[in-house]
Amino acid sequence: VYLDGGRFNQPFGDTVQFDLIPQAAIHGLSLLDASPIYGLNALGGAISLSTKTGVSDPGLEAGISRSRFGGTEASMAGGLARGDFNMFAAVQYNRDKGWRAFSPSRLVNGYLDIGLDTEGGGLHIKAIGAKTTLTGNGVAPVELLAASHRAIFTAPDISKNRYGRISLHPWVALSQHSRLEGTLYAQTLK
Repeated sequence: VYLDGGRFNQPFGDTVQFDLIPQAAIHGLSLLDASPIYGLNALGGAISLSTKTGVSDPGLEAGISRSRFGGTEASMAGGLARGDFNMFAAVQYNRDKGWRAFSPSRLVNGYLDIGLDTEGGGLHIKAIGAKTTLTGNGVAPVELLAASHRAIFTAPDISKNRYGRISLHPWVALSQHSRLEGTLYAQTLK
């Protein structure tokens, strides 16, 4: 999985923590077939995610919802473009008590893109931050579930993450319909 041109999945190729990216920050997703360009973990293909900018998604959007199992989700995102300068920001909060016993989850994440785009080139600086505590208590024997569908067999099964990523995206126009873009990024996951 690639995010704005930089690898996003963890060293084990099958581990992707999509909870670290605000949903309101995702502009597009491309499913790519196998190619050596994407490395040995992409023998079956790759997913490329692109994020929003103030040029691609101007305006403001916000939402709040409640779930049947005591969950609350709120998100806000907005973009603006003034001349060559543009900016986009998104923040997401989610708290869920879970439909099973002892299964609460909470996530907070944010995204910021500041860009300067001219006809001949530009530069974007992007930052992502997240703090998540997700509980997904594992499988339970059928006999236990027959007694209560909310029952759990073992607890806790908690994933706690603190994530930060900063990236630079310089680009130069090659023609009216093509450009060359670079990605330089640093990220930490604890």
